Amino acid sequence: MGDSLCHFCQCARMKSGEKRRAERRKHKKELSEKLGRLIAAERKKIGLNQDDFAHEAGIHRSYIGFIERGQRTITVALLADVCRALGKPPSTLLKKLKL
Repeated sequence: MGDSLCHFCQCARMKSGEKRRAERRKHKKELSEKLGRLIAAERKKIGLNQDDFAHEAGIHRSYIGFIERGQRTITVALLADVCRALGKPPSTLLKKLKL
């Protein structure tokens, strides 16, 4: 199976483990992007620019930009800091993600 070609596009087929890892990476990226958009929307809703929001959260402004664009995956601790700055519990934000 490793050396066979796909019937549709003639690309080499991925092994099942590689396929699962690729799917997880894609899901992780989509989730980071969705969370980032949600954080940006909530930040704008309370009227904070990225600089002020970063100061409130104790995070560098450029890192907030990376998060909001989904270019960084944040830890639970960082999510807690972001939610504190938004004035919302993390559970509220996670519910809006509709996991």
